[in-house]
Amino acid sequence: NSFKLPLAYFSVNPDKKYMAIIKFPDNKTRYLYNLEAGKTYLISQKKHVSLLQSFFIQVKPWFLRKSKKEKVFKFLVFLFIIGTFNLYIKKRTYWPFIHIIFFNTFLISTYLIGHYLFNNIFNYSGQVAPFYLLLATGIGTFILVDRYTFFRYGEIYKQEIFDLFRQLHHSKSGIAQINHLIFFCNNIKPNTPQHVQNNFMDELDFFQRYSIPFIRTVLFKSIRLNHLRPLSEKTLKLLKTLQNKITRKQSFQSWNDQNLTSLRDSLTRLKNNLMVLRRKLELDFSCNVMDIITQTLRKFTKFTEVRLLNLCNSQNVKALIPAESLSLVMSNLFQNALEAMSDMSEKKIDIVIQKTFNQIQIELSDSGPGIDKKLYEKIFEENFSTKNSTGIGLYHAQKILKRFGGQISLVKNNKVKGATFRITLKGIE
Repeated sequence: NSFKLPLAYFSVNPDKKYMAIIKFPDNKTRYLYNLEAGKTYLISQKKHVSLLQSFFIQVKPWFLRKSKKEKVFKFLVFLFIIGTFNLYIKKRTYWPFIHIIFFNTFLISTYLIGHYLFNNIFNYSGQVAPFYLLLATGIGTFILVDRYTFFRYGEIYKQEIFDLFRQLHHSKSGIAQINHLIFFCNNIKPNTPQHVQNNFMDELDFFQRYSIPFIRTVLFKSIRLNHLRPLSEKTLKLLKTLQNKITRKQSFQSWNDQNLTSLRDSLTRLKNNLMVLRRKLELDFSCNVMDIITQTLRKFTKFTEVRLLNLCNSQNVKALIPAESLSLVMSNLFQNALEAMSDMSEKKIDIVIQKTFNQIQIELSDSGPGIDKKLYEKIFEENFSTKNSTGIGLYHAQKILKRFGGQISLVKNNKVKGATFRITLKGIE
């Protein structure tokens, strides 16, 4: 029976002819006459099937074989484990593509080697042992690769998110747009003129089209940083709720006082959450100004006199700039001061630190000959130098400071009293 069809056997008289009634699965009936004993009859029924049904009819027997069942089951479990790891990596990490390729290649190789060893070397017939090995190897490899990625790319990724939050804070589609909508919610009334109503609806449309996707992108990236993850997830849910509120209101008439109050409260919570996330990230890029200046000064032993005056109320003066960046900028200024006073016996420098509002100001004055007035406008240009300096140059110092919302300027210049530079940084409470 090569066709795998049902067979019917019954006792008959070899000298007689018979009639048979055949019922098919679709309840159709066929009558056959003059059937002779000892002969085999194949009764078929034509039935139209789709291409997809035909495919499953052909493939199903292959899957139902015992050996094939085991292979399919193993393959599906393997795909599930690998897929789970990759989904977690995509949503929770910032691995570069090459690390993801390495991780998957290593796991696949481990599974194949483990499967071979268990079945051919150890003669172990269990089905789950290779998967236990795959899970253990995957978890261990994930921890190692994640630690290396954090060590190698963590600061770069933090800097990328930091720049996104700064852009969110200063761009029209970020915090400014949220403030604009909050203002509308506080002041708009049912009898508001038509042009104001139209402006409000236009602002909502702009917020939905541009602000929400931008904020969502920033939040999805910040989720991958452990200390930002809980608040980022909470803010994403709030953003989704806010988007649903706006989508349901297609006309100004649907925005009554209660709906406007609810919208204002949601926008305010969204704004506060984004500000808290930015502040948490800024703490990663802050440093104690006093400590960095003191540590950097120890490297420059040629100064004959150093006066450091702290006019702040505390020794813990934190500013928004990484320790390495501030040290680099201060080193450049100290090096410039020493080179300017290279022909002088007394090499004096005064440093004054003070806080005004939310800013930290550092003034650095040397006792050198000052800067030629003709060079005032050029000292902050790229590649400008009056000597073969080993420093990074004032142009690059200014570029570093601007990246973190700071600036540098020449505030005083005197041939007798030397030059005074002022660095302004954002203070961190």
